[in-house]
Amino acid sequence: MKRGRTAILLSVAGLLLLGGCLGEPGVDERWTRLDVLEILPPAGELEAGASVTIRVRGTVTYRAILTGTVALEIRATETAIPLDGGDRLAMADAVGRILASSDLLASETRSVTGFDHLIQEFDVTMDAALPADGAAFLVFYLGEEERVAMPSGEEMILVRPFASEAKRILPAGVLLVDAGE
Repeated sequence: MKRGRTAILLSVAGLLLLGGCLGEPGVDERWTRLDVLEILPPAGELEAGASVTIRVRGTVTYRAILTGTVALEIRATETAIPLDGGDRLAMADAVGRILASSDLLASETRSVTGFDHLIQEFDVTMDAALPADGAAFLVFYLGEEERVAMPSGEEMILVRPFASEAKRILPAGVLLVDAGE
């Protein structure tokens, strides 16, 4: 009887493995993920060269204990950089390229600490003058905050993005306008 139960259990386990039911979850489910849920007005309704007030709702889904700063930024570049929403690793790479080659138009930051399975929601409003030429993006990422004293005496907050692969973080980006079309 014991031998029969063992054979059945091994058969079921084998079928599950062959069917992929016990395979490793995708990167979207293993890495901390930032998602843009809503942009108002929608990106398709924004016009190049316009001054706008944009409301953004997003979430951070943590897969590890992380402390840092969440940044939601509107950035301008000379040319549009493709953002493939289906491949989050490719999007993380594109967000890195946007951050390295763009000018900051507007920013909201929040200091955060999260733990595995925590989902934090963010709802921010930003004012920006969109570029008449080039492209404007919304980027949503995690990084390390640095306070910088300006010559005027004001203090500015800069956020250095965490390395996506090293920290296992998937930032998000959305093309707002492409005036180069």
